[in-house]
Amino acid sequence: MENGPDECQLNSLETCALNIWPDVNKQYALIYCFEFLVIEGRSKKWQNCFDQLDLPEDPILNCLIIGNGTELGKKYINEIALLYPPLSFVPWVEVNNEPIGEDFANFTYYVCKAYRGIAAPEACNHS
Repeated sequence: MENGPDECQLNSLETCALNIWPDVNKQYALIYCFEFLVIEGRSKKWQNCFDQLDLPEDPILNCLIIGNGTELGKKYINEIALLYPPLSFVPWVEVNNEPIGEDFANFTYYVCKAYRGIAAPEACNHS
């Protein structure tokens, strides 16, 4: 995404979604929609994503209006600054505080390998 006011606004909207909705599927569906619009050069059409996904717009817009998205974003920036080794590309994926590097598409393998519970998650049974 290109740096500027549009990116800042979308980052704040995404941060609000991550902090308002506990449902990871909703969070990432909205983020995916926003990012896809950016790829298509239509980032100013971000409000369409709420209609497309049948998601409530008000909680996210309220978060944006009162500035919580910016404050929450600063929190994430500070967390990223503490990463060691430092983040060098995105997506940056860590399992047990260890970066998995450019093999991020295979994150399930790393999670399953690190899992120490009694019954493995279903995703681990498919690998």
